[in-house]
Formats: sequence, C-alpha cells, structure tokens
Amino acid sequence: MGRPGRKRIISSPEEFDRLVDEYMAHCEETGEPVTQTGMAMWLGFASQQSIHDYGKRPEYAESVR
Repeated sequence: MGRPGRKRIISSPEEFDRLVDEYMAHCEETGEPVTQTGMAMWLGFASQQSIHDYGKRPEYAESVR
C-alpha cells in the first residue's frame, strides 16, 4: 500500500522542466519579473514551499536547482 498524503501535481521531472520553461518564456514575453511565488502559482502549487518539497525528492532535485 502507498504512503498516505496528497497526490503529486506534477507527474515527472520532464513536466516540471517544461512548466518552468513556459513560466520563464511568459515572463520574458510580458516583462513580468520572475519570482518564486509566480513560479509556484504557474506550477499549480498553493505555496513556494511546494517547490522546495519537490526538490527533496531525488528525481526532482536537479530540476528544482
């Protein structure tokens, strides 16, 4: 049986990277500043802490860095 808790919003490191690239392109196109809060919202997270939580998972560590 799996661990209880919330299902991950982002299903793979590749999806994480793609979404981050989309956010960066959006900011470049619109002139909006790149922020952790903005990125967390773009990724569908409720807070910046979720980005850090993903970074603790070995498969996402490189993407979060």
